[in-house]
Amino acid sequence: MYYDGSTQTLQGLERQFLEAMDDDLGAKLSVEVFYPMCSLTNRLENLEYEIKNTRQMIENRLDEARDLVRKAQNIKP
Repeated sequence: MYYDGSTQTLQGLERQFLEAMDDDLGAKLSVEVFYPMCSLTNRLENLEYEIKNTRQMIENRLDEARDLVRKAQNIKP
């Protein structure tokens, strides 16, 4: 799951494609194919970023919980 930079890569391919096909077909393909692909890839990149942040938050909370359990076990009645 590593989509970082995929949007930029697709946009570069789109530019190259449009330079090679500078006509109505190229423009239509850009709107119907490349824009949706770039949009989806951008969404995937954003989701991956959110997943990384959420995973880090969960790991931090787990560490805090483990620390609290250790402290609670060390309390002597």
